Amino acid sequence: MTSETTRAQREQIIKDAYSLCRLDSAAPSDEVMQLAGQYIEGRLELEEIAEMIIRGYKQKYA
Repeated sequence: MTSETTRAQREQIIKDAYSLCRLDSAAPSDEVMQLAGQYIEGRLELEEIAEMIIRGYKQKYA
């Protein structure tokens, strides 16, 4: 939960995730990066972001 982490910790989590993503694929979309920014700011939880992304892919490709 964002209440259990600091902004700096959340920012590092996103940086680490971005680095891992870039090893195997293209950079995340602008939309995903905006959601990551909201996580860093403490407005969204990672679970919420995952649900939003999955829902978007399902709508786009289903």
